Amino acid sequence: MNAAEFEQWLDHHATCYPSIRGFLAQEDGSKVAWAKVVCRCDLDYAKRVTDLMHAEDLATPNGFAKHPAFVMHEANRMKYEHEDRKPVRFTGGPDVFDCPDCEDTGTRMIVHPDVMAAARRREFGAAAAINVASAGCTCRRGEIFLRNWNANLKTRLARFNPETMIVYADFTEDEIRQQLSELAGGVITVPLAGGVGREWVQDIRNS
Repeated sequence: MNAAEFEQWLDHHATCYPSIRGFLAQEDGSKVAWAKVVCRCDLDYAKRVTDLMHAEDLATPNGFAKHPAFVMHEANRMKYEHEDRKPVRFTGGPDVFDCPDCEDTGTRMIVHPDVMAAARRREFGAAAAINVASAGCTCRRGEIFLRNWNANLKTRLARFNPETMIVYADFTEDEIRQQLSELAGGVITVPLAGGVGREWVQDIRNS
């Protein structure tokens, strides 16, 4: 998605969520930050995600600040599902994927490592936003996703590590905040693999 297409998506998204314009006007630099995230997916899929969010067919995250990362992640999931591989479907039964963890998209949505690092430093307040990022799944499709992403984009992604990363969709926000408080209290002592920085995770902070 280019800058012009981002404006098309934003117009569409704001039609569904009219308060978005006011939110972006109050948050200096947020529109630029949103564009950096949403432009990592295709316009048509991004619009489709917006429609599903508005129809409440997707579990939309709380807070406008989380919309761009959610749209980008879900749009890329749709693209991989529809253009790369469709799941095996049994009559009357559920879809069957080679990798049930990522549903063959190659990506996992995780709590942003910057958030986890702030929690370890006891700098993550109770009211602070829980930003998210994408990580490559540990499956074969994840390897392909990471190779293609890291070869074509400046911001590099890490491979999912269950010992150091929290899968956003697996927990409620209250449960995630509890885990983050445990990080601050030293209950979880495993360090973040490879450190924290823009060179290996998406920096999608809205500031």
